[in-house]
Amino acid sequence: MEEITDKIYDKLLESDINNVTKAFCEVSTGNVKILVVAKADNELDESGNLKTKFKHVQNLNDRVKSYDELPDYILDEFTKMTSGLVSNVALKSITSLRNNTYKILSIYNKEIDPAFLSHRALLPTLDDAGDLLKQSLVDSFSSILDYDNVIAHCSYTPIKLWLQSNEFSEKEIKVKKQAIRIRKSNLKIWQNEGFKLAINKAWVKQLPNIEVNEKNIADEFKNQKDVTLYFTPDNFIPKDTNEKFSILTHHKSNYATASYKPKLSLGTIIRGVKSGQFWFCLQQKCDSVRLGSESRRFLFLPLNLNENKFNFLIKSGDNYIKLKVNYDTHSIRTIRFLATEEQMVVARRFGKGLKYYFIPEYYKKHKKYDKDNDQLFEWVMDLKDAHAQRVANLYASQLSRVGLDESEWLRKWSST
Repeated sequence: MEEITDKIYDKLLESDINNVTKAFCEVSTGNVKILVVAKADNELDESGNLKTKFKHVQNLNDRVKSYDELPDYILDEFTKMTSGLVSNVALKSITSLRNNTYKILSIYNKEIDPAFLSHRALLPTLDDAGDLLKQSLVDSFSSILDYDNVIAHCSYTPIKLWLQSNEFSEKEIKVKKQAIRIRKSNLKIWQNEGFKLAINKAWVKQLPNIEVNEKNIADEFKNQKDVTLYFTPDNFIPKDTNEKFSILTHHKSNYATASYKPKLSLGTIIRGVKSGQFWFCLQQKCDSVRLGSESRRFLFLPLNLNENKFNFLIKSGDNYIKLKVNYDTHSIRTIRFLATEEQMVVARRFGKGLKYYFIPEYYKKHKKYDKDNDQLFEWVMDLKDAHAQRVANLYASQLSRVGLDESEWLRKWSST
């Protein structure tokens, strides 16, 4: 059985599947787990029960299952794999949408086809009708999840049960060189009342002679970013959990399919192959489509590597690249691209490998490299629309600043 496990593991590695891990008689990758089990012997014991002894290797007895045992075993293993606050909310959401399939199809039915087609015909830009229909579906899915109250699965009640079912070693928080002991009971209070208020109470209780208020905590406790460590169970390896959750909240391309071809638009992040410089595409969506056969300059803001302050994370192998947007108005760059047959700037695979690249007009026209500039830009990811628009708004606010000369005495008084 262990030999079978090794063969499966090696085969997945040969297929260039990422994040493959191997344990005792199991192989995992992402949200998939492959379990290796053995059939029970077809012999009966003295009591007439089916033997579950694995004759060849004694230590594999717990991996031997009869056909009747398989359903419960699979269900137990699936529960172990998915048990968690976030995963339970995801499962509940999927179940909710599936249960409402009939309702969705009864609302989005063929009787409204004429209305949709007339709406499309009247638009100055016909393909915008598809965006409206997509947004309507997204809003409907959100409404279903709201009415089914899926967020109740991550409220305090299930959180309390999750905390009770896990073990946490006692830890300390040091504020003003004084240590406050943090136990599981404190973690429950953090979730029920909020971190600052709970720490305030613990401080007063354990260190009654030190004056404390909420401002003290905000100013003195410098490790609020490390609160995750206190919520990490003893049997859990706290590897990049904050990074993974962060990427979940702002990466749009997590859900890109194998057939998806990246398109250059607001929120697209690219990297110069020659320079290694990351760039954020600032071009609004309406200026990124229906380009005809012409070329167009696209606006980009530089993204600088910064380990201490950053806006976005990118997974690179086992590490994370941390990027901060450079909002300086003089740092903006334009790059001219030729539209493809889709009347957009669509990335394509260039050379060997599975990566996608955007190819500037210069390279397409002259079929040679520009020694002074990047000639190829690798597609890195797409940001979610709201995050991308926020970057655009912040940059616009930089442009709208009013620069003037005034009395320095007056300026100082106005800022106090």
